Amino acid sequence: MHLFLTSSNLTLNGQYINEENGFRSLLFDVLPRHIRCLYIPSDPIDTPHNDEWGNYQKKALMNSHFLVDTFTILDDRNKEKTEELVKESDLIILGGGHVPTQNKFFREIHLKKYLKEYEGVIVGVSAGSMNCAKTVYAMPELPGEYLDKKYQRYLPGLELTQTMIIPHYNEIHDDCLDGVHIFKDIAYPDSAKRTFIVLVDGSFIHIHEGKEVIHGLSYKIEKGKQSLIQEKDCMFTLDS
Repeated sequence: MHLFLTSSNLTLNGQYINEENGFRSLLFDVLPRHIRCLYIPSDPIDTPHNDEWGNYQKKALMNSHFLVDTFTILDDRNKEKTEELVKESDLIILGGGHVPTQNKFFREIHLKKYLKEYEGVIVGVSAGSMNCAKTVYAMPELPGEYLDKKYQRYLPGLELTQTMIIPHYNEIHDDCLDGVHIFKDIAYPDSAKRTFIVLVDGSFIHIHEGKEVIHGLSYKIEKGKQSLIQEKDCMFTLDS
């Protein structure tokens, strides 16, 4: 299996697969010439948006010269076929959105079980990347979640990696939620006993045969502090 953890796999205009840090080229190299793609969104009942975002992904692949033979969206309309759809796919895209909502859907369809023998390519996008971890860090993102004492920040994930990521740093690094700064007041304290890898759009982690390599601008949050891992167009191998 080849696993890509991305912040965003598309260009800023959404028309193409992102070429930054060699992502498109590497993805092209590990996929077969003709691909059968399965797109799994974050909210199984939001079918209009699932179709819209699925169409963006399909068009971006085709615009970037990937030969897409089939493109299937997995949500509430066909979730009973999860095992079959996974087995038939060369490429699985785990879409972005609300992390806990997607996490619940993944558990409902037993996706973790069906991915254990999967030998194709998986591309996580934002929330989809976050939910690939064994333990998922669901940093509060919607109003009220930080204040909600019942909100769960740690969830069981797909267990495809130990790495917990925070995406979209370029967009959210100054954001506040429920009156607090999401990094200084949430992520930093939460890193007291955990390590988070922070990605910007265009950066990604490629995981294959136990080796995890970060491509592009990235940071690490650990023990309450943030540090630079590397700049754009660089590669760094994470400790296994």
